[in-house]
This record gives sequence, C-alpha cells and structure tokens, in this order.
Amino acid sequence: EGEGRAAEAETAYRRTLTLAPAHADASLNLGALLCDLGRSADAIDVYVEALRRSPELGSLHFNLAVALEDLGEREAALESYERCLALEPGSADAHFNAARLHDQLGHMQQAVRHFNAYRRLQRR
Repeated sequence: EGEGRAAEAETAYRRTLTLAPAHADASLNLGALLCDLGRSADAIDVYVEALRRSPELGSLHFNLAVALEDLGEREAALESYERCLALEPGSADAHFNAARLHDQLGHMQQAVRHFNAYRRLQRR
C-alpha cells in the first residue's frame, strides 16, 4: 500500500510540474519523496532543474545537498549547503550539516565556525 501511495504522490507532483514548472514546493516535495524511496540520483535531477528556474531558493540548495550526501558526494553537498547559507544565513540545519561535513573532510576551522553559528541560532 505504501508503494502505491508513493507512486501516486510521484505522479501528482510530476503532473503539477508539467503544468507549472516553476512550482518550487512540488519540486521540493518530489525530490524529498524520491530520496525517501532511495532514488537520490532522481531527486538530484529534480532539484537541479528547479534551481535553473529558482536559483534564489535556499531550500532547494539545502535539499540538493542532502541528496548529494545520500550518494556520498560530500564536496558537492558542502557547496550546496554553502549556497543555501549565502541565501539563508539563518538556516541552523544548513550550518549543522556544513559543520558535520567540514569535520568529516578534516576542515576543522570551518567546522567550528559553522557549529558555532548553529549553536547561536539554536539559542534564539
């Protein structure tokens, strides 16, 4: 039953994007669904296409980063988190994820900077 509902949701999101290609929420939701289904490469395609139309949306950059991480593309994911933060400096989740990736990649100074930003934002 869950697979049927997921297929219905995917069809509905794709139909929405056919009718309204710039519908960012449909792109975000479709990409998240595809990631949940283990189809992160397909999600990346959705996010890249959406970013061609709406490069100013930090949430698209964030979700692209998550999908890239799913595929082990840490450097590319980090670039997308940084783009998200350039647009939405108050994104605690993006700071946390950037800190985690910088730590994994051995970039301690950047990891500490992002983690401190995350902690400041969490205190608000």
